[in-house]
Amino acid sequence: MKKVMAVVTIILLAAVLGAGIFAVAEYRVNQRFGFYAKAAEGLIADGLKNDYLAEITFNNLNLTDGSVIRALQVYIDTAALTKDVSSTEKELRLWDVESSLSFLAEQYKERGFTAKYEDGFLDITLEKFDSFTDLYIASGRDGYEESDGIRGLEWGFWYNKYTFSDKTIFSQMENTIIQQITNQVANIRGIDEEDIAYIFNYGTLYSKRTLDSDADNIYYYSKYAINIHKFVMDKDSLDREFTIYQYSPNVITWYCLAIIITAIPAAAYIVYAYKKKNQTVKD
Repeated sequence: MKKVMAVVTIILLAAVLGAGIFAVAEYRVNQRFGFYAKAAEGLIADGLKNDYLAEITFNNLNLTDGSVIRALQVYIDTAALTKDVSSTEKELRLWDVESSLSFLAEQYKERGFTAKYEDGFLDITLEKFDSFTDLYIASGRDGYEESDGIRGLEWGFWYNKYTFSDKTIFSQMENTIIQQITNQVANIRGIDEEDIAYIFNYGTLYSKRTLDSDADNIYYYSKYAINIHKFVMDKDSLDREFTIYQYSPNVITWYCLAIIITAIPAAAYIVYAYKKKNQTVKD
């Protein structure tokens, strides 16, 4: 009987420990990725409500190896920009695109950034970190800061829902690299401010089951095997507020479930063993 009780105890502890590890692991995922959204396709038009001639995209990519990449991308739709114009005007506009974006690429290379331009597409890597820890250290965070953007917690039976809201980096672009790039793009022949789309992309390896948002589009980016949350703005909506939803396991439910699943067969076996022992004594 003692051996039986020992086995039952081990099974119970294993189940409870397993449920705890699962719940804690998913909770740590939410802590790590949920409330740091300050990603990189650029060429995908999903979510764009208008036809824009240019896109300025701020990317925050959280990759599967734990590294983090922040980059700026500029895309000019040269086909749309040169549509229905004279051959002379077409050449002038194409030259403007080439010279402006090539200039930006060289300028930021000289400033120590990794920059590449080709065929109307400019990519500037602003920051790259091997891990989230490195990013936190570089930004002066120690992990004890409170997030002012947290709006509330909605308790659920299986999962709890956290809501976080903030504004994108475009809301504070004055005197930044983004404003410099915007001014350069707006000076290209045929492009006005209203022709520019501002895109904030947040990339995460976690699915909508763990991280969801009010993005204009959420899609899978196969190149890095991550999900992109794409928020689209124009010059009149740069103050747009975005919202991210996190789903974290309700630890109490998972612990109770593990105990119940293990306790029922354990109790049944104990009753069976007790009855069998009494029957043996009577015999």
